[in-house]
Amino acid sequence: MRAKVTLAFPGRPDDEIMTRTIGEGEIVEGDLAVVAVREGWAKPQKGENAAAEETSAERDPLDHDGDGRKGGSLPRRKNARQRGK
Repeated sequence: MRAKVTLAFPGRPDDEIMTRTIGEGEIVEGDLAVVAVREGWAKPQKGENAAAEETSAERDPLDHDGDGRKGGSLPRRKNARQRGK
């Protein structure tokens, strides 16, 4: 996703290391663009695929491996009651 910034905000583009002020008129991409549009700091650029935008915007940011659970990919451990002890 790509978006044009309409209101300056602090952020870190996906390919940069440091947080900086993202200025009005800048074009941002990726996760930063999704957040900026959701928060009202930017407008999506025309010609973008609406289905792809919805998928990115609806994705849980804590589901790092895409398996539908928050956090890592290790299975949850059973507690003592679930193990039958």
